[in-house]
Amino acid sequence: MTDEQKVQLLPCPFCGGETRTSRHNGDERIGYNITITISCKSCGASLPLVSRHDKNDWCTESAQSVTERAITAWNTRQAALSHASATAEEGSVDDRGIEPDCEALSLMNGGLCKFGTHWGLDGDYLRCRACKRPQIASCAHMDFPHAAWCEVANDVEAHPWLTLIGLLKPIAIDQAIAAKRGDQS
Repeated sequence: MTDEQKVQLLPCPFCGGETRTSRHNGDERIGYNITITISCKSCGASLPLVSRHDKNDWCTESAQSVTERAITAWNTRQAALSHASATAEEGSVDDRGIEPDCEALSLMNGGLCKFGTHWGLDGDYLRCRACKRPQIASCAHMDFPHAAWCEVANDVEAHPWLTLIGLLKPIAIDQAIAAKRGDQS
């Protein structure tokens, strides 16, 4: 891809702030992976993307390729949020007949961005972004098992699954309203 063909990185979808790209190279214990993180300089929203790996868990992708995928993912997020904002204005009704609570959804999105700076969802596991330790959803009631050397263990919530459930309440409330309306029909 030439310089003229490179995809332009769009501003933050939450606050419109300037974005930056950072790169982290993992070591041999995790297959020399490459992590590209796009983040907002103003509100801290971020989107990390890890390189693809082969069946032996070795990196199979260049830093440039990971960067291009990260920028595309960030820009797609921007477009999706812009579309959601345009279609979920105050007083509007979605296709289920529910008026969205735009303020609650906005707070949820911001909370999820902040949550995502420390935690990554990996199938049915949450992973600490600092120590890479996982916790399966069925152990949500247990303290998160950080590595002993983890830099953020004392700075983040002990039960991240429960925090995630709390952050997603605006969606659950919409679903409950839709289900109740469906039962009354």
